Amino acid sequence: MEWSSMHRLKELYVHHRQMVQYLIFGALTTAVNYAVYFVLRWWMNVPYLWSNGIAWAVAVTFAYSTNRIWVFESKRRGRDALKEAAGFYASRLATLLMESALLYLCVDVLRFADGPVKIVIGVLVIIANYALSKWVVFQK
Repeated sequence: MEWSSMHRLKELYVHHRQMVQYLIFGALTTAVNYAVYFVLRWWMNVPYLWSNGIAWAVAVTFAYSTNRIWVFESKRRGRDALKEAAGFYASRLATLLMESALLYLCVDVLRFADGPVKIVIGVLVIIANYALSKWVVFQK
């Protein structure tokens, strides 16, 4: 790659750093979520809504840590940090409820396979989570 292309990529990254980092850590969070979900669901035969809830708890803990430190660079401490964490978990709980309702609708009512549905719904969850994190939880 020539210098001007590399320079342009660096400018794009600097300008959109937060979104790029959110996408990277969001992808890792999604991988954690899906790994836990599919291990519980397919290898341990845990019901899909229970698997989804457990996967959510693990993934949200991972997401809060990475979003706080690297994506939104929160400097809050003490009581403010606790309020921030509570807001993060509450916003993620809202999207968990959305995800669970959509899973129930698609799997139990419409009779779709849970694996592909989980992946498609995940895209909606990622978008909602970013919006809530940026404009509610980690606002400056």
